[in-house]
Amino acid sequence: AYGKLTIGDGSTTTNAGIQIGYGGICVDNDGSCVASTTGRITAVEYTTANSDLAENYFSSEDLEAGDVVYLKGGLSVGRATGETAGRVLGVVSTAPGMTLGSNDSSLVSGETAFPIGLSGRVPVKLSDENGPVKAGDELMMSSVPGVAMKASSTGVVIGLALEDFDSARAYSDTYINQFGENIIVPEYTPINRISDPRIDDGCYYGGGNESGEEVCVPLAATTTSAQYDEADQLAAEEAKAKALRALVRVDSEAVEIGSGETVQVGQIVMFVDLSFRYLDETGLAMVSALLATTTEAEGEETGTIWQRLVSLAENFVDGVLSVFTLKADKVETNELCVDGVCVSGDELREILLNLNAPPEQPISSSGGTVEDEEVDEEVVEDETNPPVPEPEPEVEIPPDTDEEEEVATSTEAGTEPGADETPTGDGSEEESPVSEDEEGVGESLVEEDPVVEPELEPAPEPEPEVIEETVEEITNIGNP
Repeated sequence: AYGKLTIGDGSTTTNAGIQIGYGGICVDNDGSCVASTTGRITAVEYTTANSDLAENYFSSEDLEAGDVVYLKGGLSVGRATGETAGRVLGVVSTAPGMTLGSNDSSLVSGETAFPIGLSGRVPVKLSDENGPVKAGDELMMSSVPGVAMKASSTGVVIGLALEDFDSARAYSDTYINQFGENIIVPEYTPINRISDPRIDDGCYYGGGNESGEEVCVPLAATTTSAQYDEADQLAAEEAKAKALRALVRVDSEAVEIGSGETVQVGQIVMFVDLSFRYLDETGLAMVSALLATTTEAEGEETGTIWQRLVSLAENFVDGVLSVFTLKADKVETNELCVDGVCVSGDELREILLNLNAPPEQPISSSGGTVEDEEVDEEVVEDETNPPVPEPEPEVEIPPDTDEEEEVATSTEAGTEPGADETPTGDGSEEESPVSEDEEGVGESLVEEDPVVEPELEPAPEPEPEVIEETVEEITNIGNP
């Protein structure tokens, strides 16, 4: 046989159904389907109106759609709290597209079955406890029982927000569009089939306008009975639309949490994605930085920071790090080793102080420095040997020829110096005989008096008083 089977009259006033007490249903697209297994529905594909896949669990608590639940054990669940956040199982489904476990029973007497969303889109109760929620944010348990919040720390993740959360509203737009019909109770008065002002002359007058301002909605039915049914259906749809519009104006619930702070609780639609969050926001930022690609000054990629850290760690052997080049503003260490030679801080400090100290003078057997003894020897030698050291050639000042001859003549004759001549003795009238050597020395001393002191060859770093005393003695030679 072929054809279509229609059960029911298409209206919502009478119920129709198919009951197969023992048997199965098979739906195929190639004509080879056989419903051979009792209690089974076989098909090529399934299409459901609602969106999530749920599974039945049981609870003794009065759970509500959108509640976050945790696993008590076995098939039992309860409304999740902050203390049970580590065992979060999912969310009570509002209108599952398919429910598994309808034939299961609880291990604990007195418990009721609740569909818990396993995958797909489900409404969830949400608060702004952890800040504004945006589409794509991960959701986890809050401090309000059965209510989720934006995830920022580690822990079990319930799912992903599919839309922004307006904390002033109880229901989001997506919630109202997809699941609003499941929570509203439309209020309307059925059409009075004897006399009703909403139906007249093939029109339905509704829309909630002021009396006398209703708009005519033409009825497609041609019989009076069918027109009543059609008008009744229009009135029901109108009441449902009105109830849905009313959901937009419902305010969110204010709930006070343990810290004394008040948070707003409403519902949005999320995608079920049970997972575990191992990193908080700080940890995620650190991982992102480690996996970021670094570049040289020339712009060439050198791998991620993590790869460079791994490469650096490979250079550690027995606690020693080997590197080719080290650049740093400051290096602190207890011991400095160069080519096998190690020095401590005190030893390095002593070396640097010695480098900056003046050179030490060698100590003689008499207790003084060798340099001091050399100066003393020169002074003694000058005292015992009156002759003056030969002057430097460039220091000699050539005497005036006439004056030199005049001095020589007066010396040989043994006469007294003239009035314009300066005596060379001690001022006595008689002059003791002078040898040629002494005469030469005297003449030399007289002529060289002005330049002897600066031109004497000084000993290495002589003491000023010693040198001055020696020069005076040398100057007085030949002047009795």
